[in-house]
Amino acid sequence: MPEFLASISFKHVYGFAKNRLKSLHILTLPEANIYQGLKENLQALDEILGDKKYLFGNEPILADFALFSHLCTMYYTAYNQPLKDILDTEYPRLQKYIERILTENFPEFRMYY
Repeated sequence: MPEFLASISFKHVYGFAKNRLKSLHILTLPEANIYQGLKENLQALDEILGDKKYLFGNEPILADFALFSHLCTMYYTAYNQPLKDILDTEYPRLQKYIERILTENFPEFRMYY
C-alpha cells in the first residue's frame, strides 16, 4: 500500500477504533499507563526468551507462533507503531526473534519485510 494511502487509512481506522473502544469503556487508562503495561509485558517476554533461540528452547512451539503473530502484525505495518520503536530500542532480542521466525519459518515472505 502506498504510504499516503496507509496514512489516510490509519487515521480513519484509528479514529473509528478509538471511539469504539472508548464507548466500550476499554480506554479508561491514561496513555502513559498503557505504555507502561506494554513495556512490563515486553520485559517479561524478553526475560523468558533470554538467550534462547525460541521461547522454550531451540525449536519453535505453538507459543512462539502465537507470540510472533501478535508482535509481527504490530511491528510490520505500513505506518509507524510505537511498538516498533520500543522493540528496536529497548528489546532488540524480541525484535531479532521476530526476524528469526520470519526468516527460518516463512522465507517466502522475505520480500515483505
